Amino acid sequence: MANFIISFFKAFAGVLLNVYKTFRYSRLARALLIIVIIKFSIFYGFFKAYLYPRHLKPKWESEQHRIESVTEDLIKNSNTNNYD
Repeated sequence: MANFIISFFKAFAGVLLNVYKTFRYSRLARALLIIVIIKFSIFYGFFKAYLYPRHLKPKWESEQHRIESVTEDLIKNSNTNNYD
């Protein structure tokens, strides 16, 4: 079992080393990584600020009150229009 764990970590370290070398020596890979990081940060900021502000801002008296409020919002029946 110990042999398996050691070989697993050696293989994992080899993969990480190859990823590091790829980003170090490839200009295209670095540019794409920067683009991905910028996109993730923009989407995170957008989602946090505009789509989920009420669930992320601390406005409840306790953790239990927050859990009940979020659960109620998820479970309640929405008013959808059926035009059938």
